[in-house]
Amino acid sequence: MLVKLFNILREKILCEHCTGRLIGKTWPTLTYREKGLLLKAIIYAYSVNIGNPSENIVERKPCEICENIFDTINVDDLLEKVNAILEEYECDTFSTGVSIPKRIIEKEITVQKTLPSEMYVPLKRELNLLLRKVLLEKTGRKIDVNNPDIVFIFDVYRNEVNAIINPLYIYGRYRKYSRKLPQAIWFCPTCRGRGCSRCNWTGRKYPTAINELIGKPLMELCNAEDYKFHGSGREDVDVRMLGSGRPFIVELIKPKIRNIDLESAEKAINEQANGLIEVFGLRISSSAEVEKLKERAKMTGKVYGALIESRDPIDENKLERLEQIFHNTLIKQRTPTRVLHRRADKVRHKMVYIVKILPIDKKMFYATIYCQGGLYVKELITGDYGRTKPSFSKALNKSLKVIKLDVLGVERYT
Repeated sequence: MLVKLFNILREKILCEHCTGRLIGKTWPTLTYREKGLLLKAIIYAYSVNIGNPSENIVERKPCEICENIFDTINVDDLLEKVNAILEEYECDTFSTGVSIPKRIIEKEITVQKTLPSEMYVPLKRELNLLLRKVLLEKTGRKIDVNNPDIVFIFDVYRNEVNAIINPLYIYGRYRKYSRKLPQAIWFCPTCRGRGCSRCNWTGRKYPTAINELIGKPLMELCNAEDYKFHGSGREDVDVRMLGSGRPFIVELIKPKIRNIDLESAEKAINEQANGLIEVFGLRISSSAEVEKLKERAKMTGKVYGALIESRDPIDENKLERLEQIFHNTLIKQRTPTRVLHRRADKVRHKMVYIVKILPIDKKMFYATIYCQGGLYVKELITGDYGRTKPSFSKALNKSLKVIKLDVLGVERYT
């Protein structure tokens, strides 16, 4: 190893920082500069001892890896640029990254490949540690390498700082009380959002949507550029969402304000929603929880309440049999005809766990249905021309119609 280091320092002029990184993972109590000074002294003594001294070993300019960036880096100026960003964007935690020119990377690789990978420390790492330490001392913010509010990217060779403003995630649940409210904005099918006489030149089929009622107030409170709404599944436009509510996460893009009063945010959303929806349980979330929300959406248990009408009278004994037929029953469901224009035509397998029947009169009954997420409940009832098997309609041998449908509960997973 000593011979390898001797050959490198004899052939190339390196500053003490780049010399120290050759053995960066040894002597952990020393800085890279201190390691470099010590290593240069050891290697020079070795070269004299073997009768082959080289002035390159003790020389430090011009450094053939970093081009003496540690002499020219303007830390105060970079810090000033960071502070300018922090004046605009609220931030409790940060991380850092460093961008260096391709020519520097290529120079570094020629040296790095001659050494064991477990020893060499890249230039980016040393610069990163230097700048991270300065920011910790001067800004009062905390380091978070996994989920920072802001990532500062330093181009030290151009004396530039760029910032990646990470989203702010807010979790909550909503109840929906309207039967004329989609989860996402629904554009007019005639003009497709451009505006026409059919939609009164709004471009929309419905005036507003759940994502808008929740996302816009949060976007305004956080002074964010935009938002994304992530729901744990969705109900149809004409279906109410009651009970424990549906989980959602709002992803706020480039928020300038992060520390908001979530109770006040709930109040603002609910007041502006005018009784269409109600949100509750707002808390700070994360991108990891968004993935969890999406993964669990189709597996999460749902409870539905359906008011059902038959074209012909139904025998009450047959109604009671529905509870037995649909106890822990696998449903084979081909994509419903009503959503074929926007969903792939395939067969899905979903479970119905429990069905409770309450007769109302000879043609009408109420069903409470406990089932797996992702089941099309309307088609479970109607049969959808045989595309859903088994179905209430087939089991009763009656033509059935869903009068009203409500989601009564979405299983909690947090």
